[in-house]
Amino acid sequence: MRPLIGITINEEPEGQGRKFPTPFSFDFIKRQYFELVESSGGFPVLIPGLKDHRLAKEFMSQSAGLLLSGGIDLHPKYYRQRKVENVGRVGSFRDRLEIELIGEAMKRKVPIFAICRGTQVLNVALGGTLYQDLSLYPSRTLRHYQKGRVDYNLYHRVEIDRGSHLRRILGQSSLNVNSSHHQVVNRLGKDLKAVARAPDGVIEGIELSGDSFTLGVQWHPEAMPRRESTRRLFKAFVAAAERFAKCGKEVAY
Repeated sequence: MRPLIGITINEEPEGQGRKFPTPFSFDFIKRQYFELVESSGGFPVLIPGLKDHRLAKEFMSQSAGLLLSGGIDLHPKYYRQRKVENVGRVGSFRDRLEIELIGEAMKRKVPIFAICRGTQVLNVALGGTLYQDLSLYPSRTLRHYQKGRVDYNLYHRVEIDRGSHLRRILGQSSLNVNSSHHQVVNRLGKDLKAVARAPDGVIEGIELSGDSFTLGVQWHPEAMPRRESTRRLFKAFVAAAERFAKCGKEVAY
């Protein structure tokens, strides 16, 4: 059987441009996320914005992998900061749910792959903090947030640390990536280490110390599904989930 991969999804109010708008919110995700999990050998299951976060424990008891997708800003209350002016729209159910999911995944040693916002939530869930906006970064940065179809364009290079799991998965020391974020990792969470950086020093990749598969990237590989680097990342993640499903305990990369 294919390993069951849980994928978190975004929440959005219904667009008021619709012919018959309603006051309800929608959960949604780009198809590339679950298509890449499927093509890599996994069975993707979308995790809705559950109000009862106790269900996170039940869900993770049945999952072999957790994919934390991109999306709206994480509320700064989760890393004990007041919200600054430049913070965008924040979620209601998603923040707490994802932190609960990460906690359960970490307890069970379930493989985790985090993308963009997912990387930020992973860091905060493990006790780290964020720069709420790149304008607060201590030095001048690249313009990491672009308008338009930025997910399909390459904007800067990242350098990947020698000896990191990320470098071994990608098979290269540097990589051109897309960029669509205005928040970044500040203080690293417990047992996390920065393994990739942009030319301006902004952290672009994190992973858990040791051999347990817990990896986050700040760019959007799913938006470039035909790139070899994307294929390698998703294949490595799903392979780790498959090994976990077979043995039911911590697996190495």
